[in-house]
Amino acid sequence: MNMFTELTKKDKIKVVIITIALTIVAFIYESSLSSKTHYNRDLIVNFRQGKTLNCSQTDVNSSYFNFVSGTLSFVGKKEENKNLLFEISECK
Repeated sequence: MNMFTELTKKDKIKVVIITIALTIVAFIYESSLSSKTHYNRDLIVNFRQGKTLNCSQTDVNSSYFNFVSGTLSFVGKKEENKNLLFEISECK
């Protein structure tokens, strides 16, 4: 006699509802993450094509900044902006 396989009808319904709810939450999270990833990829492509991004009201382009893929950030490379660092989430 295994007690774990002997679920009542109410318990089975609860398990199904919880499973469906978790599946919906996981789908929403994955969709949101995928959308953010595509947006970040578009920003990186634009930067590498020489276009200017706006990061925290500062113009960021490949002439004055390097892109660091490990941290998804832009780091100043010229003397006047060498201390500037922008995360990709700050950019448009």
